[in-house]
Amino acid sequence: MLPELEFLPKYVSTNQDLSEVFYIPVLSESVSYSRFSAYFSAKAFAYYARGLEAFARKKGRYRLVVSNYISEHDYNEIKAAYSYQEKYEKDVLLPKLCEELSLEEEMRFSNLAYLVSAGIVEIKIAYKKEGMFHDKLGLFEDEEGNKVYIHGSNNETVAAINRNYESFDVSISWENSFMEQSKIKLAEEEFEAFWNNNVPDFAVLSASRVVMDKISSYSRGRIITDPVYLHENSVVMDYEDGRGFLVVNIGLEEFLNHPIWKTTTWKMMISARDNNFIYFKDACTYRNFEKAIQRLEKDSVKYGYSFFVAKRMREYINKIALNLENRKRVGLDIRVKAPNMLQPFESYKKVVDSELSRPLREQQMWDSFFMYAVKSAANFSVPGSGKTAAVLGVFAFLRSKGLVKRIVMIGPKSAFISWKDEFRACFGTKQELVCFDIGNVKSNKSKAVKYDTDGKNLILFNYEVFQSDSNLVAAVKELVNRDTLLVFDEVHKVKSTTGKRAEKVLDIARDRIDRYTIALTGTPVPNSYSDIYNLLHLLYYSEYDSIFGFDVSMLKNADDITIRKINDSIQPFFCRTSKDFLGVPKAEPDEVINVEATSEENKLLNIVVAKYRESPLALLIRILQIESDPMLLNEKLNKTEFSNILDFDDDEKTVEYIDYSALFDESIFSIGKTSKFKACMSKAEELLSMHRPTIIWCLFIRSVDNIANELRLRGAKVAKITGSVDSSSREQIIVDFQQGKYDFLVTNPQTLAESVSLHKCCHDAIYFEYSFNLSHMLQSRDRIHRLGLPEGTKTRYYYLCEIFKKKDGLEYSLDSRIYDRLKEKEQLMLEAIEKHEIERGFSTKEDLDIVFSDI
Repeated sequence: MLPELEFLPKYVSTNQDLSEVFYIPVLSESVSYSRFSAYFSAKAFAYYARGLEAFARKKGRYRLVVSNYISEHDYNEIKAAYSYQEKYEKDVLLPKLCEELSLEEEMRFSNLAYLVSAGIVEIKIAYKKEGMFHDKLGLFEDEEGNKVYIHGSNNETVAAINRNYESFDVSISWENSFMEQSKIKLAEEEFEAFWNNNVPDFAVLSASRVVMDKISSYSRGRIITDPVYLHENSVVMDYEDGRGFLVVNIGLEEFLNHPIWKTTTWKMMISARDNNFIYFKDACTYRNFEKAIQRLEKDSVKYGYSFFVAKRMREYINKIALNLENRKRVGLDIRVKAPNMLQPFESYKKVVDSELSRPLREQQMWDSFFMYAVKSAANFSVPGSGKTAAVLGVFAFLRSKGLVKRIVMIGPKSAFISWKDEFRACFGTKQELVCFDIGNVKSNKSKAVKYDTDGKNLILFNYEVFQSDSNLVAAVKELVNRDTLLVFDEVHKVKSTTGKRAEKVLDIARDRIDRYTIALTGTPVPNSYSDIYNLLHLLYYSEYDSIFGFDVSMLKNADDITIRKINDSIQPFFCRTSKDFLGVPKAEPDEVINVEATSEENKLLNIVVAKYRESPLALLIRILQIESDPMLLNEKLNKTEFSNILDFDDDEKTVEYIDYSALFDESIFSIGKTSKFKACMSKAEELLSMHRPTIIWCLFIRSVDNIANELRLRGAKVAKITGSVDSSSREQIIVDFQQGKYDFLVTNPQTLAESVSLHKCCHDAIYFEYSFNLSHMLQSRDRIHRLGLPEGTKTRYYYLCEIFKKKDGLEYSLDSRIYDRLKEKEQLMLEAIEKHEIERGFSTKEDLDIVFSDI
């Protein structure tokens, strides 16, 4: 709408391109354009047609009144008979339409002529009894009735047109000044009087058939956007609505027989042909277009046709290249807090502070500023460092500037509560949360997105919901392409380069190069550098090859040189902050509780080691089962059941199942509750006696159930959350735990390790079971150790480590090996943060080789 544009009080063509700064944007928003102007000629008509390309798309109405000097005799004759008007226009006016035009003028006149033939432009000629009609005004109106009035200084002579000179003042209808309103009203009345031929001493008549036929003859049958289209025997490369294409003005079949079309590169770039249009695939980047231009320039010389690159394609290529270079420069400057960034940062901070009720910390504000300035950015700050609040700062700024209306967050279900809570905490009474939660939609989710998201400022989706719903993907794509800050939380959830879930989410993110997109994760590379492949595509889908260019194999098998290149290329596009930098009170040193295995447990260990020595992944799972509940040993192993628990690589061999229960059923049943389970109960009762609410982390659902049941038998108030608990029940349990209604919350990291804040009610965590998955470990720890903890708060972690004896009499503790491995990974991560790099990930095989190095 017109009020969304910015207007100057006066425009002068000597220092401005009025087509770009005024006519194109104003006509793009208008459905009606009424204009008086003084001169009748081909050059004048070309001049009046500026900006009509945009206006034509709305199929609006353009009424043009032009004039010509006429004698009193001719005036009287024209008023008396149409035949004299036609003769006069044929003899006097028609020659004025035959003057020589530049290509730019010919293009504009052609567009005016096309719109005349389409009924969009109407032309009338004002004949004055004495002298010449010499006023110049324009009236624009949009769909909602907003109006813009321009009035010039009566200086539009033929010479002025040839020099492309124009000046005019502007009045707008939504400015409530009596003077401005009066100007617009009088101008409307004046124009209508002329248009309806109700002005004394004037004859305002529709142009005769001979004039209209001559004007229509200039039409090319469509809107021409670039003068290069007027060249004969040519091929034009253009760009419109996010798509590149060729327009072939030579024999199409002859052109397609040129050798370039037989190359694999060209075949992969072209998606469709339609008459003389050849379309490039949506996935083509500006780099692809640059290479295509180079090849076509050579081809045109060889085969004797003219090749042109349209202005829009040149502008697109230059814009993307410049845009990306600017983002790189800005990203690097903000990271080091360069002097040129200090003033923009302060301006940003001032706006965000005014919009939020709970202020961001200084480093959070810098991270927020970074994400805003880079536009498509990642935040790899550690879990618990306030990434969500920093993103809400971006939203607050963009919303205040009218650039976005909503956040669309795509992440794990467990993140929904945190986003709602953080939104309320950050904005307080300054902005009410109006949320759309896909978890509350029971049927026809795509329809709900289409009709129920209007007016919502926070819209939440989980990754899984897109996996088999193409209609929902399409609905969300349409939603996020309008006034939206798109956020992917815990983005490592869609790291698989072959996963169906990731494919759907990537489809939502494509074609957002000029929109705001943010990716969040505290653990960007849990396994290998290939884990960032999807993440970078979410941010720079079409431009990935141009900016980064690393294929999956190269990322997965990165050597030291490649790792250096990877870090250099992604440096400008991510920020990363540790909790220490934000001043979060340090947690207490971990308390490792060593538990000695019983003889029966040692017996089971030695049996599974013997049986699974050649299947390390199965061995890992079996030892964990011995420690938690030996009855699990009789359950068949399935690799997919444990992928969420262990986060192992997709190429890991299938877990083998060996039925050996008959060999030691007696041992399984004789153990009952394991040594580790008893130690867990002992620690839990100790914390209960001190009235310290505690979260207990497990891996297996059976362990969650066993621990919860046992604690209830001992008189504790216990809640448990696993993947089977629905979203609304999960939210209620968390709220109840935060309000002190439970002594213990028993859960597993694959369900609740991410995006849930429990640090205000709980400061103790027991780790009954854990794997070498660093993401799970960091995320779970940070449920109770987060930004916002008061100084002096003591956060405590208790790790249960069972110690076995092997047949050779030497001690072995899988838990200790895993714990040490986690600490090693954590240290590498912290060192990488110091260097502003992404640490190298570790494959499951590497982890297994370490924890089973002497077995």
